[in-house]
Amino acid sequence: PCRLSGKEWAIREADFKKGIDCIMRSYAYLEKRTPKVVVLDPGHGGSDPGATGPRTNIREKQVVLDIALRVKAQLEAKRIQVRLTRSTDIIPSLQQRTDYAASVGADLFVSIHADGAGDSSAHGVETFIMTVEGADSSNHYGQPGDTFAMKNNSFDAANAVLGFNLQGNLVKATKRNDRGLRRARYSVLKNAPCPAALVECGFLTNPEEEALLNTANYREACARGIASGVLAYFTLARRSRK
Repeated sequence: PCRLSGKEWAIREADFKKGIDCIMRSYAYLEKRTPKVVVLDPGHGGSDPGATGPRTNIREKQVVLDIALRVKAQLEAKRIQVRLTRSTDIIPSLQQRTDYAASVGADLFVSIHADGAGDSSAHGVETFIMTVEGADSSNHYGQPGDTFAMKNNSFDAANAVLGFNLQGNLVKATKRNDRGLRRARYSVLKNAPCPAALVECGFLTNPEEEALLNTANYREACARGIASGVLAYFTLARRSRK
């Protein structure tokens, strides 16, 4: 948050450089090369169903795999190479997911999820990127946590550009409540070998969004938003080369 510094309002330098300026002037921060390989990571799978819709028993692992396959089709139609950490109902470990991304030379890593909460009124879509060194994660809710630098912090600026474009396009495509771009030290983010983000496509524990996630139309909208976010990042990366 903004804070008073003497008589002036100010924000932390890290927030400006790694959360605002890099989005406003992406050309000054992104690598001077066009990405080629996108790794999509459908969350959960196998014995881990993820969140479950209480009314229809729809499971997160099924929803996000369907969305990931739709994103893959949309990106491949634009001649972008796409790899999946899983394409069936199996459960790769968190480490295997990021190791796979490294093994195929991923330029972007996008983990796809559907949310769950104890409060059924919680709703909307949100995107997480890696927390910057020295800061608390959004999901600590003001409580102290680790603040160490992680492997993925070398991509802080690119993460912000990717996350911002994913979230904006996901909100536009789904027309759901915008819960914002947030930061967390999730395993698949902190160990990702490239710019990375984790998207939450709605709450299976919310009756309205459970019903939506049960429809092909809404899952297609989620896929369109994610694909559009990736394509927007590609466009910005190409411009940074000029």
